[in-house]
Amino acid sequence: MPARADRLHAIWVCAEIPFSGSRLFETGVERLLKECRDSVPIIVVFTKLDILRLHVEKKVERQLEERGEDLDDDEFDKIIDVKMDEAVHSLCVQPLCVLTASDSPKYPWVATSNGREPRFKKTIMELVDRALELTKLENIWIEMAIAQRSNAKTSIDASIRIGRKLYWRGLLSDIFIGLSTRKVLDLLHRDIINVWNMDDPEGHLKKPEFLALLSVLVEDLSDEKTNHYPLTERAINAFIENPTSIMISGPTVVVMLFAEWVRGTYKKTKNSLRCMVAFIIDLTLTMDTLFYLVLSRGTGPMTIRLVNKALLIYKARKAPVHASIRAWADRWGTFSHLDSNMVINKIQELLQEYNVKPEQWMMKDEIADETWIAVDALR
Repeated sequence: MPARADRLHAIWVCAEIPFSGSRLFETGVERLLKECRDSVPIIVVFTKLDILRLHVEKKVERQLEERGEDLDDDEFDKIIDVKMDEAVHSLCVQPLCVLTASDSPKYPWVATSNGREPRFKKTIMELVDRALELTKLENIWIEMAIAQRSNAKTSIDASIRIGRKLYWRGLLSDIFIGLSTRKVLDLLHRDIINVWNMDDPEGHLKKPEFLALLSVLVEDLSDEKTNHYPLTERAINAFIENPTSIMISGPTVVVMLFAEWVRGTYKKTKNSLRCMVAFIIDLTLTMDTLFYLVLSRGTGPMTIRLVNKALLIYKARKAPVHASIRAWADRWGTFSHLDSNMVINKIQELLQEYNVKPEQWMMKDEIADETWIAVDALR
């Protein structure tokens, strides 16, 4: 039997949407669709959906202008969406049904575009999902992920080397004393993120929103109370009593999102060290999760949706990680008995034990938006 990489997985039959009256399929493609039904996995891909939308929008705009009507953006988009469905059906789906002599399409199909608008990005994901459904590509993804595992492992090893060289030893020394906990997190966050070298042109992974959500992942290991945000309560009360007396800007809102254990300055205590160790591990394993999540979705820049999914996926598997950290911390004698090598070795041990194993990952998808998830979603 030929190697999996040399075997046929599926055929994508791509055809431009004939919005200008051109022919949908060439003769050879028509023959393929007629003769290969039920014998070859085929997905019909109707392309240039964005150009069809432009044509439909211009036509509707002319009609509205002739009638002297004016619509707001939402009403206009609703009309365009309906017209688009009708156009795709008449220009693409009906001819496909006629070609295969059936009342409904005999092949799965997707109308799509490489446009960067969210409406078109969704169609690309729909195409990927159809391919997975049609060919059961999970095993192929697993083999590809295993082949790429060395890249993820290299990034984890680099994180360990950089942490060992720069900051992790400082968790038990006095070099962080007097710094805000947020500042310490910023240092750890920056270096771990840089190691993974993700395609992140908009810098989502470096944003304080991501850092704040990571801090919430850790709070179950903190001695501080959860859901105790006096700054938030004061800000809300002040705003209700006198809306003009307070200005809430982006950075202010982000500060409110941070978990309670991040407030104040760094202290050499068991609680601080336990939380810092958990933060390093949670961030690294979230990046590990994100690496394979991006790999499973193909190429493309980082999005908030992908980061949200990685956080939710890791949150679902963090319980044994945190249980191990807590059990390790509970076995400490006095704080003075610890040395930096013990901390570094424990971090390394947990990263190696709980990093993603592609052959064991079920690729469970998580629903996520293109805006940052609420902190409660990670509790």
